[in-house]
Formats: sequence, C-alpha cells, structure tokens
Amino acid sequence: MDGDYKLAPQALATLHQYDLEERRFSEGSKQQRRIVLLTAAILFTGFVQAAATYWSNRGGIRAPLSRLGDWLQTLF
Repeated sequence: MDGDYKLAPQALATLHQYDLEERRFSEGSKQQRRIVLLTAAILFTGFVQAAATYWSNRGGIRAPLSRLGDWLQTLF
C-alpha cells in the first residue's frame, strides 16, 4: 500500500478544470483593476479639463486664487 496511490482520470480532469477556472478568475481580476484605473484616469482628466475651462472663462487661474486670498484675509 505504500506508494501505490494513483490519481483517477476524473481527478486529473477536475484538477485541470480548477486550474483553468483559477486562471480565468485571475485574468478577469487584472482586467477589472485596469478598467478601474483607466476610469479613474479619465475622470481625473475630465475634472482637470472642466476646471481649466471654468478658470479660463473666469479670467484665468489668478482670479480664483486672488479671490481665495481675499477670503483668507477676511478670516484673519
């Protein structure tokens, strides 16, 4: 009985199926992470573009910063 153990054909097929499913899950997780990062990058880019458009229509970047400075001076 020592060393006489052999895998049944169904066991090999089950192990192969498990390995295949694990690989698919891993690849799917990687793809999902990439999609999340891409979405975050697109949102960030859109926010920067919207802010740039807003500031350019309001007199450039110095206008909001000067208003912020004025507001801070009223606090102190």
